[in-house]
Amino acid sequence: MQIEKYTESAKQLMQSAQAEALRRDHQRFLPEHIVMAALKSGDKNISTLLQLAGGNSATLQPEIEALLKAQPSVSGSGAGQLMLDPSTVKVIGTAEEQSQQNGDAFVTVEMFLLAASLAEGNVANALKAAGVTPQTLRSAIKDLRKGRKAQSPNAEEQYQALEKYTKDFTALARDNKLDPGNSSI
Repeated sequence: MQIEKYTESAKQLMQSAQAEALRRDHQRFLPEHIVMAALKSGDKNISTLLQLAGGNSATLQPEIEALLKAQPSVSGSGAGQLMLDPSTVKVIGTAEEQSQQNGDAFVTVEMFLLAASLAEGNVANALKAAGVTPQTLRSAIKDLRKGRKAQSPNAEEQYQALEKYTKDFTALARDNKLDPGNSSI
């Protein structure tokens, strides 16, 4: 694991995933924790990515929640000690490999989701049940990035920059939400 090669968002994702595992008193750090942390992050790029991939986060989150609830929790002297599950090691390695194959200098959040979809087991099955496959995810990543590579630790901030910092007046007018007397637009 080369944490210095992760974007700031990817580092934050991994910290949130570990916190998720500890909050649930789990002893093993699983790919499910990573996906749940991504879903809970509130990051618009993640929801957009899932939507572009044909996925449904309303279906995915309960699936991942059920998988996490099925995990044993630990209390007492073993609590608070987190071990990296072999499946998580594989997901991390796959995310790093996919980033390299994509020509990225940094590992991004979407590469962790792609790696989870490529993994064998429960998390990949949950993603598939929610309509997300490796093929649709690759296509969604391409659409989201619009040909850009992750060349900086803040690469994800460049995605959908227009949508973040501007208003689509054409869409507002089409939806009858454009009022010339409203100065808050």
